[in-house]
Amino acid sequence: MTGIFEFKKIVSTESPMFSQNNVDSIHNDANPESTIGKTRLHSENKVVVVIFDGVRWDYMQTNKELMALLQNNSFVQDSKMFRMETSLPSMSVPNWLTIITGSQPELTGVLGNLMIPETHFDSMFNEAKNYNLSRVITASPWFGNIVKSTLPYLGGDATIATNVGAEDIDRATADPADYLRGSVAIQAIQQNYNLVLLHMSDVDIQGHAYGVDPKFNKDDSYNKALTNKTKILQSIIDELDNDTVLFWLSDHGQVDRGGHGGTDPTEMNVPLVIYKKNSNFHSMNVPSGRPRFREKVSSDYDGPEIDMSNFPQFEWPVVSNIDVAPTICALLGIPVPRTSPGCVLLLKSFWKLVLQLRQKMILILTAFLNKKQSLLPAEQVNCVHDFADYYDNNKKSTVRLYTFRNVILDLLIESLFVIGLIYIMSRYTFSDFKSIFKKPRLIFLNYRRSNVIAFLFSLIAVMVYFLISILLFFGLERGYGYKRWESTLVHAPVVIPIYMSYIIIPSTIMEYLVIRLYHGPYLIFKKFETNGSKMDKFKTLLINIRIALFSATRVRDVKMIYLIKIYLLFWTVISIFFLFLMMSGFTFILPLIFRIHFISKSTWGYHFRILTVLFISYPLIIGQLIQMATWPKFSPNTAFFDTLFQVGIQKDAIKGKKKQEQIDSKIDFTILDRNHTNQFAKNENFADIFFSNPNTIYSSVSNKLVHTITDHLVNEKNEINDEALLNEDKFQDLHFDSQDSSQREREFEDIKENDTDDK
Repeated sequence: MTGIFEFKKIVSTESPMFSQNNVDSIHNDANPESTIGKTRLHSENKVVVVIFDGVRWDYMQTNKELMALLQNNSFVQDSKMFRMETSLPSMSVPNWLTIITGSQPELTGVLGNLMIPETHFDSMFNEAKNYNLSRVITASPWFGNIVKSTLPYLGGDATIATNVGAEDIDRATADPADYLRGSVAIQAIQQNYNLVLLHMSDVDIQGHAYGVDPKFNKDDSYNKALTNKTKILQSIIDELDNDTVLFWLSDHGQVDRGGHGGTDPTEMNVPLVIYKKNSNFHSMNVPSGRPRFREKVSSDYDGPEIDMSNFPQFEWPVVSNIDVAPTICALLGIPVPRTSPGCVLLLKSFWKLVLQLRQKMILILTAFLNKKQSLLPAEQVNCVHDFADYYDNNKKSTVRLYTFRNVILDLLIESLFVIGLIYIMSRYTFSDFKSIFKKPRLIFLNYRRSNVIAFLFSLIAVMVYFLISILLFFGLERGYGYKRWESTLVHAPVVIPIYMSYIIIPSTIMEYLVIRLYHGPYLIFKKFETNGSKMDKFKTLLINIRIALFSATRVRDVKMIYLIKIYLLFWTVISIFFLFLMMSGFTFILPLIFRIHFISKSTWGYHFRILTVLFISYPLIIGQLIQMATWPKFSPNTAFFDTLFQVGIQKDAIKGKKKQEQIDSKIDFTILDRNHTNQFAKNENFADIFFSNPNTIYSSVSNKLVHTITDHLVNEKNEINDEALLNEDKFQDLHFDSQDSSQREREFEDIKENDTDDK
C-alpha cells in the first residue's frame, strides 16, 4: 500500500504542507491592508504573461524564428532575459501553480498533473481580485481550474480545451486551440485588462507524442510548433503599449525522447524574458543573490550553449520560477502572494512591496520548521534574496531529523516483525533456523546441510531476481529512448501502462524462472525408450518439456523444495523490509503517516528509483504466497508425505537430543524440586539438613529419599532416551528408494503401526 500511495503522490498530489487553516492564519498575520492599504501602491503597469508549455532553454538558439525575435535590436534594448530553473517535479500543473503562487510544489502538495483540485494558496490572481484588477486566463482548462474562484464570473475564465479544432487532424496537436487562445489574449490586451495570462500547449504536446530531438521526431514537429507559437507571440508584442509588461516563459523543458518530470537539465532549464516597450530594461542590474541556482546550473547543465555573439554582451542571470509571481505583483503594485518565498527580479524600488514577505515567512519557519528567528530592523532595509537560501538550509536539517526518526521506527517495527516471522516458521514449519548457524550432532549433518543449502539458495535467488529484473527494466527504458531512470518515465497518463509493463513483465518472468530453477534439479523425467519409435520419442519429449515447465509433483527430493519455498518467502519479506528502510527519507513503512514533504534534486530521482524497485518486488512476493497457498495437499500414502514426514522426524530427533542433555544436567546437579521435597521431607528443616550434611542423610534417615529422587530422574531420562532413539531409528530407517514408491508406503505404514504400539 505504501508504494501505491507514493506513486499516487508522484503523478497527482499529496497533502499540502500548509492546510487551509494554516494559510488563513498566514494571511491574517500578514494582512496587506495593514501595510499597503486598500489601494495598490501604483497603477502604472499592466502585465501579460505568455507561457509556452514545454520549451527547452537551448531551443532559444536552434529555432530560427525565435532567435530572430530575440535578436531584434528594439526588443533586446527593452527586455531582460534570464535562464530560469523550474521547480521539482518538472511537471506542468505543479509549475503552473508555482508560477502564479510563487510557492514550490513541496509547499502546495501538487506533484503531478492528475486530479488536481483548486488551490487554497495565495496567488497573484487572488491578490488581483482583492484589489479589483481586471484579469483573465486563456489556457488549458486544467490551468483555469486551479484558480477558478479568483477569476471573474464573466470574462475571466477563457480556457479552451486542447483538442478544440483538432477533431479532423490525424495527429496529436493543439495548434488550433492555441490560435484561439492567442486571439482571446489579444482582445483582452485591447480592452486594457490589468492581468492577462496566455498558455499555449502545442509545443509540449509534440514533445510528448513524438519527441523533441529529430532522431525521434522525424517530422520535427516540436520545432515547427515552436515556430508557430513564436508568430503568435510576435502578434501579441505588436499589441502592447508602453504601460504593459510582457513575461514570456516556459513551465518546464523536455528530454530528447519527449517527456519531463525529472532533474535532467533539459527539463529543468527554461527561458524567461521580461519585456516592456521603451523601458530600456536591458540596462537594469538584477539584484545579486541566488548563488545556489547560479552554481548548480553552471555545473549541471550539459546541453548546448547559446551562441552569444549575436546578442548584446551582458550576463544571463539565473533565477527560479518562484520569483515570477512576486515580480508580477510588484509591477502591478499589489502584495506578493503571502505563501511565496520568491523575490522581485527587477527594480529595488519595488522591494518595499515584499518587506512583509520576509516577516510572513519567518512566521512559517517558526511554525513549521521550529526555527526561531527575529526580524532585525536592518533586515527590513535589505532585500529578501537570501531568504530562499535560509529556507533551503533549514529544510536540510529538518529532512535529516525526520529521516532519522523514520529509520529508527522502521528498524524497530521491522525487527519485531522478523523476529515473529522466524518464530512462526521455526514453530509451525519443518525449517530450522538454529541448525543453519549451530552445528548439530554428526547424525544430523545431512539435515543441517539441507537447511543451509535451501537458506543460501533462496538468498542468492532473491538477489538474482532483483538484479536481472532491474537490468531488464533499465534496458527496456533505454531502448525506448530514456537515458535517466527518473519520474520522466511517467510524464503522461498514456505512458504509465508502458512503464508498468516494463516492470511487471520482466519481473513476472523472473519469478517464474526462480520457481522452475529450484524445481529443476529434482524433477523426475520420463526416460526415452531405446527401441521406441520416433513418435514415442517425440511424445516423451513433449512430456518432459511439460514436466520441466509446469510439474511440481514428480520430484526426487521434496524436502529440498519444501525448505526452499519456506526460505524464499523469508528472504522476500526481508528484501521488502530493506526497501521500506531505504524509503525512510520520504515516507514511512505505515501509509499516510510520517511522510516527508520536502523535495530536492539529490533525492527526487532516488525516490522514483526505490519506488520502481518496490514495484519490481510485487511479482516476487505474490508468487511466493501463491506457491505456499497452492502447495499440494498429498495423501498420507504418497511418497511426498513420506519425505516431509522424514523432515519432521529429523527436527523432532534434534529436539529430543537437546531435551536429553537437559535431563543429564539435572541428574548431575541433583536438583530437588518442590514436589519431591513435600513428599519425602519429615520436617521443615529437612532440605537444610540434606544440603548442609549430605553424608549423614545418606547413612541414616533419608537414604531411601535420595534413591527415590535419583530413580525418578533416571526414569525420566530413560523415557526421553527411548523417545530420541525411536526418532533416530525412524530417521535411519527412512532411506527410501525414490524409484520404489510401494516399498516406501509399506515402510511408512509399519512406522505408523509401531508408533501406535508405542503409544
